[in-house]
Amino acid sequence: MGDNLFCSLNLLLNRRLKEISNKRQISSLKELETKLTAMAKKLNYSLEQRTKGMKARDRKVSTKTFHGAGLVVPIDKSGVGYRELPETDGSLKKICKAIVEAPSDEARIKAFAPIQEMITYVQFANDECDYGMGYELGIDLFCYGSHYFHKVVRQLLPLAYKLLKSHLFAEIVEAHIAKRKWDDLDQLKG
Repeated sequence: MGDNLFCSLNLLLNRRLKEISNKRQISSLKELETKLTAMAKKLNYSLEQRTKGMKARDRKVSTKTFHGAGLVVPIDKSGVGYRELPETDGSLKKICKAIVEAPSDEARIKAFAPIQEMITYVQFANDECDYGMGYELGIDLFCYGSHYFHKVVRQLLPLAYKLLKSHLFAEIVEAHIAKRKWDDLDQLKG
């Protein structure tokens, strides 16, 4: 993942270079990688995949998420602050896939039932100051990227950020979702 944008992009480029065979695309990506590496060095950004700061953050992570970095949620001495989702990442991805690939709106509504149930659990968790549950579900659905989840993300994520006293992130995600108009977010695909 890296602890800065240069490192993250470098890792993504290296991963993409291993996946493609088109010589023109390889050449283009290698040129981009060279420029990226030079700029990172010039600006004194590390391209190290796991820094000391990241290792220290990993010890504070409450849960892993679809994006892989995990979430750090403040938890008080009595354990209040985070409550696990009733689904694993794997089963949540299957639920999301069923929703996105549903052959009809009727099937999609039926596939949404587990998400609706989790939203109810999130509301209970929020009432009991376990704000991390809504944060996790919101981030996972945001990362899945489908427009079918925008309404739920708009409902969950800004509220979670506000409850966790991260008001600026609430504004950012609201603005982003309002402008997000595509399903395929990978801009490096050929």
